[in-house]
Amino acid sequence: MFRFICKRLLFALPNLLGVLVFTFILARALPGDPAAFLAGPSADPAAIEEIRRGLGLDKSLIEQFIFYIRDMAHGDWGTSWTTGQPVTYEILTRLPASLELTFLGLFMAVAAAVPLGIASALRPGSPVDNLCRLLSTLGVSMPTFFSGLMLVYIFYYLLGLSPAPLGRLPAFAPNPADVTGFYLLDSLLATDFETFKAAFTQILLPALTLALFAMAPLARMTRASMLSVLSADFIRTARAVNLPRRKIIISYALRNALAPVLTTLGMVFSFTLGANVLVEKVFSWPGIGSFALEALIISDYAAVQGFVLVMGILYVLVNLAVDLLQILGDPRIRMGL
Repeated sequence: MFRFICKRLLFALPNLLGVLVFTFILARALPGDPAAFLAGPSADPAAIEEIRRGLGLDKSLIEQFIFYIRDMAHGDWGTSWTTGQPVTYEILTRLPASLELTFLGLFMAVAAAVPLGIASALRPGSPVDNLCRLLSTLGVSMPTFFSGLMLVYIFYYLLGLSPAPLGRLPAFAPNPADVTGFYLLDSLLATDFETFKAAFTQILLPALTLALFAMAPLARMTRASMLSVLSADFIRTARAVNLPRRKIIISYALRNALAPVLTTLGMVFSFTLGANVLVEKVFSWPGIGSFALEALIISDYAAVQGFVLVMGILYVLVNLAVDLLQILGDPRIRMGL
């Protein structure tokens, strides 16, 4: 198992290097001059050129890339021109907000999609099956920013059931003691249930927006995988010997149908991290997605490159976690290692 993990991480290094090179070139190919933006509209060409020299933008692309890799090797990911803070500081302080939102959204999606997919597979053509296919189609076709705006309009503007979509906590609410950076978990660890309630009401709508996005592929894959397993010979044999229906569905069918669902969950997690960018902007969520979007507008190279690199690392780790779960759940894969 340890050799498998080391091999996967070793094979991921060229991919991460390719992400670095691609992002470095693409960021500088985008229109806009960050030096002109930082200098302001009233700056003269000499002032803009001075800022360019200070930022190192007057050097060739090869020189800039060499200096960037050298600094990264020493743990320096550069300084964000948007905030004036080191990129590592911005990412470390904002990443827990994005991960908390993503994890809660995925938890809600799995909690709804897996039972719905199982019920749909057990009763093909039933109203539950039609509902599953309808929700899957809506989840795939609706952009996250549209569903987020609709939820804000309905639950905040029309019904008044949700607080204003302005961050992780209401105005003037104290932050919980920083342990993990996850406000829900930190408030529970501090037994501060008032802060937990305030944080939960703030995160509910953005998490529901991500859940609607993630639920569609998970429900469809659960339904398709369960339909395939339920038609297998060993399921017919289990029914023939009159095993309990619950045992057939849970112990035999669902366990064998989970492998493609786990693979889909890994891909959905990666897609959800990308969808976070728009969701965080809609709900003023202070995560790395909104930070990257603001950096992209002004061509903040270091911030954009740091964001993409973190996304690449998370993608590698998520896929490794999915592979490990499949190995633990399927003895046939363990025997092949």
